[in-house]
Amino acid sequence: MSASPIYAARIQIEHLTNPIGIDYICPEIEWLPVGAKSQTAFRIVETAPDGTLLSDSGKVLSSATTYQPKAKKHSRDIVSVWIELWDEEDKKGEIRFASYELGLTKASDFKAKWIDPELKPSRGKHPSYLRKRFNIKSADTAMLYMTAHGMYSFLLNGKRVTDQCLTPGFTQYDKRLQVQTYDITDALRVGENELCVQLSDGIWRGPMGYMRSRNSFGTSLALLAQLEVDGEIICVTDETWEASQHGPVTAEDTMCYEKNDARREDPIRWHGVKVEDFGYDTLIGCDAPPVLAHEAFKPTVLTTPKGETVLDFGQNMAGFISFRIEGKAGQRIRLVRLPGDRPLEHVPPLRLRPHPGDPLRSHQKVAGFLPGPRQECPRGK
Repeated sequence: MSASPIYAARIQIEHLTNPIGIDYICPEIEWLPVGAKSQTAFRIVETAPDGTLLSDSGKVLSSATTYQPKAKKHSRDIVSVWIELWDEEDKKGEIRFASYELGLTKASDFKAKWIDPELKPSRGKHPSYLRKRFNIKSADTAMLYMTAHGMYSFLLNGKRVTDQCLTPGFTQYDKRLQVQTYDITDALRVGENELCVQLSDGIWRGPMGYMRSRNSFGTSLALLAQLEVDGEIICVTDETWEASQHGPVTAEDTMCYEKNDARREDPIRWHGVKVEDFGYDTLIGCDAPPVLAHEAFKPTVLTTPKGETVLDFGQNMAGFISFRIEGKAGQRIRLVRLPGDRPLEHVPPLRLRPHPGDPLRSHQKVAGFLPGPRQECPRGK
């Protein structure tokens, strides 16, 4: 006899947990049977938000833990899934729920234009900033679809909306490029809103690989974004956006360093953008887990015989450093990594980031020019 009712645990849709922005019109559902010796049957039901039945497998006599409903979905569809299992004694277990949401699945769904923030060719290193102000009267549901040629992060009304890092992800740009989908409903406000994006080289044109070759996929950056509120397109990237190359981050290299001028609160010298015709053929939905910051480590503070301060994290890691400092305008702070026994002056700058909550300063390696007398670097929320 089963010790407890059987149920479906670890439910995933296309290997993701409750994903939004996927582009599979018939996604595969998988689960792990828990609470019995074995599973002998299952039933999977899909419904729309209003309760409309989309698909019903009926009771399927099988021990299989994957199933692909045949009902085709469409762009922006929100689907609720519930799974019911039967155990080795043919007893029905507890129902478990999951959900998924489709992104923009067809090229015709995109009304946004690719925009280039640089008015003249650049050798890279200088991140660009883009912004757009728009107005809304109300918002029950607001979805933002965004991707880029380069690495992007964004703020909405001066605040971060997502924990994702390094978007749009490591990809073969000329073959497939993920479009991220964000639910920004709670971040919008009635009246005027501002969307600000930082766009840097990333793997698109930044130095990569052992030889640190540049321009692997292109020579110019580009952004594509589309905001929909209650099913209506409210804001898209187009020729009305503004851009700047004069922001807090003055130089950036994803692999090695970043320079930050803490005296600059906001980008300056805004100008227009260029519209580019890159098309939508390589765009795909979000089909991989996002890159997130998972753990926080507090270092042991050491002092060398020369009086140098060393932060020892006790392990190898990939991440960023957060710290608070006192200083005066014009002073510089430089942090370097210490691999092995190499002398301090012979090592490249340390990878830093001033705050996981401030995506307009991704991957800070060199911090300086403090507006003091006291400056938190990173700045708190």
